[in-house]
Formats: sequence, structure tokens, C-alpha cells
Amino acid sequence: SDGSLNTNGVPTGITFMRVISTGVIDEFVKSYAMVLFPVPAHTHALLEVNAKKAGNVEMRIIDLTGRLEHQQRLSLQPGINRVQLDVSGFAAGTHFIQMFQNGKNVAYFKMVKQ
Repeated sequence: SDGSLNTNGVPTGITFMRVISTGVIDEFVKSYAMVLFPVPAHTHALLEVNAKKAGNVEMRIIDLTGRLEHQQRLSLQPGINRVQLDVSGFAAGTHFIQMFQNGKNVAYFKMVKQ
């Protein structure tokens, strides 16, 4: 993303979609839509989760070697949930955000830190 705004004045970001289809993941995708911006992130990133229903999710951020950099439990409420992520201490490069629900990895996507 180049930092531009969409028609609603919101920074453009990355919308995440699944590739693998399983019952657990399908249910997660039907209930939660996620956007992360800005791309690339500098000191902070904003994860926006649009939840159709309330639920608990564990978020983990890992580096390319699989080292855990951040872990956080999210209690999502119906509607837009915003999670501010401090990435200032992360090395520049590619990181991955994993979402777990009931112990199952239900979402996995890339975050770029500049």
C-alpha cells in the first residue's frame, strides 16, 4: 500500500483471504474479516477485525524463523474491533500473524515491517 485513502477516507491496507478450506476455517472466515494497515508498517500497525459474532481469538506474531514475537488474546465483539500493534521493536522484514480459535490455527497472514 502507498498510504493512500479509500473512498471512505480510511487508509488502504491488505484484506486477508483463506486458501485452505476446512470446516473450522470456513466458520472463522464467515464470522470474521480482517484488514491490516499500513503496509509496510513502521512503528505501529492497525489490525481491524469486522466480527459478525462475539468470540475469543489468540493472536501470535512470529518472525521468519518461527520465533514468537508477540502474543495477545482478543475478545472480539460484533462489529469493528481495532487492535493497535506496536511493531517498533520488530526487525525490518517479513513477519506472520497467526490467529487461533479453540486451539486451531484459523488464519495466517503476512505483515511487512519497514
